[in-house]
Amino acid sequence: MEARDLPEQAQTPGNSLFLHSDSAGSTYLYVEQQQGARLSVFDVTDPARIKLVVSTPLAAEGAFDFVRPLGDHAELVYFRNSQKEAVLDLRKTKRPVLRVISTVTDLGPAETLGESGLLVTSQAHKYVPAVARDYQVIDIAASDPTQLATVKDVKHRVTNDETGTTFLLGSNGLTVVRRLSIENDYKVPPRALLIDVLEHDQARPNGNTAGTRCVGRNGTSRGINSDLELCLNSRYIVVALANVDPPAAQRISEFLINRLVLQL
Repeated sequence: MEARDLPEQAQTPGNSLFLHSDSAGSTYLYVEQQQGARLSVFDVTDPARIKLVVSTPLAAEGAFDFVRPLGDHAELVYFRNSQKEAVLDLRKTKRPVLRVISTVTDLGPAETLGESGLLVTSQAHKYVPAVARDYQVIDIAASDPTQLATVKDVKHRVTNDETGTTFLLGSNGLTVVRRLSIENDYKVPPRALLIDVLEHDQARPNGNTAGTRCVGRNGTSRGINSDLELCLNSRYIVVALANVDPPAAQRISEFLINRLVLQL
């Protein structure tokens, strides 16, 4: 998929990009554009339906690079010309905030101290520029290899291993290389699970679950009880394990379904 096949903002050239997944299972691609003047965020959870989430103007500090994660909800940023550093706050994945920090110490090799601290050594930051390269995408499935596309002046790339999708950032913007076999494998488990449990359909018409159809399975033995529930209008799967006699696990599942799943 070339830039012209993606949201319009993907056609803007950039210098750096990285992937980040949130606790809800969504994956986002963050792209620096316009020499650091803009940050664009794309939802790439489904490679077939890539969407622009937000494109935010930034205060002019110059072009920058995403360097490494800082914990689970932040990314370290280096500005190329000013030698400054910043942290991209990802606690709100769809509304990231870039904060410049007042230090000349290289945070690249820093060690994390829990969720809120870093341990660093005195080391000056040195920017090493990426070398632009042309990439050819070649199909070798057939007996005669076929060149599918050429992507010019690529300086950065990143791959989502779960879907097999590779993102190339070049002079013409963003190019997406998809591997459909891996995408299909990635999508199979939820569907297979759904088919497997459909024969044990359990309607839950009571309380907050009125009109909701859930499917599931449970298992019991003396002193243990388990329950699996998949509600069809939710992306969540509820698993309850109890080390007491039934129906303890089923009661836990119903409690969670009533109060958590259907509110999302």
